Amino acid sequence: MERILRLNHRPRSSSIYRELARKVSLQRCQDAAFLKLKAVLAEWFS
Repeated sequence: MERILRLNHRPRSSSIYRELARKVSLQRCQDAAFLKLKAVLAEWFS
Protein backbone atom coordinates (compact mmCIF):
# COMPACT_ATOMS: atom_id res chain seq x y z
CA MET A 1 0.00 0.00 0.00
CA GLU A 2 2.72 2.43 0.96
CA ARG A 3 4.68 1.65 -2.18
CA ILE A 4 1.64 2.35 -4.36
CA LEU A 5 1.10 5.66 -2.57
CA ARG A 6 4.77 6.59 -3.13
CA LEU A 7 4.62 5.63 -6.81
CA ASN A 8 1.54 7.84 -7.22
CA HIS A 9 3.05 10.69 -5.20
CA ARG A 10 0.23 10.58 -2.66
CA PRO A 11 0.80 11.12 1.05
CA ARG A 12 -0.33 8.52 3.55
CA SER A 13 -3.66 9.44 5.07
CA SER A 14 -6.00 7.81 7.54
CA SER A 15 -8.87 8.56 5.16
CA ILE A 16 -7.32 6.26 2.54
CA TYR A 17 -7.20 3.38 5.03
CA ARG A 18 -10.74 4.19 6.24
CA GLU A 19 -12.06 4.00 2.68
CA LEU A 20 -10.21 0.72 2.10
CA ALA A 21 -11.66 -0.75 5.30
CA ARG A 22 -15.19 0.18 4.19
CA LYS A 23 -14.77 -1.52 0.81
CA VAL A 24 -12.86 -4.69 1.72
CA SER A 25 -14.60 -7.63 3.36
CA LEU A 26 -12.89 -10.00 5.77
CA GLN A 27 -15.60 -12.66 5.46
CA ARG A 28 -13.43 -15.04 3.42
CA CYS A 29 -10.14 -14.34 5.21
CA GLN A 30 -8.27 -17.58 5.91
CA ASP A 31 -5.38 -16.24 7.99
CA ALA A 32 -5.14 -18.47 11.07
CA ALA A 33 -4.14 -15.67 13.44
CA PHE A 34 -7.00 -13.45 12.26
CA LEU A 35 -9.52 -16.29 12.58
CA LYS A 36 -8.32 -16.98 16.13
CA LEU A 37 -8.63 -13.29 17.04
CA LYS A 38 -12.10 -13.17 15.49
CA ALA A 39 -13.20 -16.23 17.48
CA VAL A 40 -11.87 -14.81 20.77
CA LEU A 41 -13.56 -11.46 20.17
CA ALA A 42 -16.84 -13.20 19.28
CA GLU A 43 -16.61 -15.19 22.52
CA TRP A 44 -15.88 -12.08 24.60
CA PHE A 45 -18.53 -9.85 23.03
CA SER A 46 -21.33 -12.20 21.97
